[in-house]
Amino acid sequence: MLAVGAVVVALIGWARTEIRDHTPAQVLARTATGAAATWATLVILL
Repeated sequence: MLAVGAVVVALIGWARTEIRDHTPAQVLARTATGAAATWATLVILL
C-alpha cells in the first residue's frame, strides 16, 4: 500500500511540474513535508 502511495505522489508531482503549476523545487519540498507529516502521524498511531 505504501508503494502505491509513493507512485501516486510521484505522478502528482510530475503533473504539477509539467503544467508549470509548481517548480521542481516546490514539488520536492512539499513531498518532503508530506512525507514527514505522514511519518509523524504513523509514529503516533503505531
